[in-house]
Amino acid sequence: MGLLRTHGIGGCAKDFYYGASGRWAANFMLGVIYFSEFRSFTVLALFSIFNLSAFIFVSHLLFSALDRKFSLGFSRMNVFALAWTFTMFLFFLAPGTGEIWFWTNSAPQYLWSVMLGLLIASLILKEKRGPADHVLLALSSLYIGGASESFAAVYLLAGVMGFFFANVKVKQRVLLAMLLMLTGFSINLLAPGNAVRASWLPEKSLGTGMEMTAKAVYHLFADGWMTSLASVVCFLPVFILFGIEMKSRTSVNTRSLWKIFFTLTFFSLVSLFLPSYFVSDVAPKRACELAYLLIAFFILTCGVFMGMKYGLSKAVLKYSSAAAILLLIGAKAFTQAPIVMKYTEAADARIEQLKNTNTDKEPLELSPLPSSGMLYSAEITADTTHWTNRHLKFGLGLKFHVVKKP
Repeated sequence: MGLLRTHGIGGCAKDFYYGASGRWAANFMLGVIYFSEFRSFTVLALFSIFNLSAFIFVSHLLFSALDRKFSLGFSRMNVFALAWTFTMFLFFLAPGTGEIWFWTNSAPQYLWSVMLGLLIASLILKEKRGPADHVLLALSSLYIGGASESFAAVYLLAGVMGFFFANVKVKQRVLLAMLLMLTGFSINLLAPGNAVRASWLPEKSLGTGMEMTAKAVYHLFADGWMTSLASVVCFLPVFILFGIEMKSRTSVNTRSLWKIFFTLTFFSLVSLFLPSYFVSDVAPKRACELAYLLIAFFILTCGVFMGMKYGLSKAVLKYSSAAAILLLIGAKAFTQAPIVMKYTEAADARIEQLKNTNTDKEPLELSPLPSSGMLYSAEITADTTHWTNRHLKFGLGLKFHVVKKP
């Protein structure tokens, strides 16, 4: 935000490209978002609503394309219900909700890359396409290549593998997407800022990358496991219901389920290895979003398989799942509201304090912020050189350093 005041949107993206990070597409969009927030802070609230709504929308496009391709015969309402349920399931399944869904800095890089990946998949599977579909495919592919190196690498690998199994028409679309994604990816890799960013990180090694990937897999399931398990229990019956509906229209066997499992597991591990390797540490939650998406797809597949394979009561599943989902959402809202309100009041008070402070004391010690709950925390550290401390100082135009009290 501090750079925007002096450099503007384009200048800010250029400064990052040459001095911090090559993610040119994400950095440009980040500038647009923050510039909009200067005009109205309502944009910040709408941004989170937009992320959830957009994810439901692209999920709906993908499930609609799958419905038509395999002649499943679902109504539009059923497809929308599946898209909404799947999005809410992913929202509760993945720990680090604030980092993944609500942090402005993260979403244009990771969350949007996941959403656009779903959009590309729906456009590739779509039977009838117009000029607008080709434009969307091109822009989405280019954006992902310029937004997230690790996610783009996973998509490119998936594209290469899928290319050999697709028909001619699908191959053309896959090739177009891969070429444009590779173009954005190349512009990303050529950025001088990548070398600067690499100098801040520990030295890379294959062994460390594999070790950190193993730790990332552990944290994938260990962090927030109660909420993740509750989300599976609440949402799985809905997926089983869709399996019951599909029972008379298509078939799936255990071998197919194992193929899906191994494919999704492979790409999940790749998506965890790449960021873990580059930072020589456990991949942050925001970089695990693609792995969580693939896990959610597998659980969805398992639910559909169970519905098609076993005779289960539709009425029991329908009402029990509806009650469980409402209970989960209500419990989260009830427990999170006071936590989030307390945090936002403290964070706003800190900003006002810093704006009205004029001191020669170095550094200025600030009281710790309370827990942010499901939001991303804007807490700083006791180290004046840490990026959170430096960005707070620069963003507010402070003439003094700030640290968190021990």
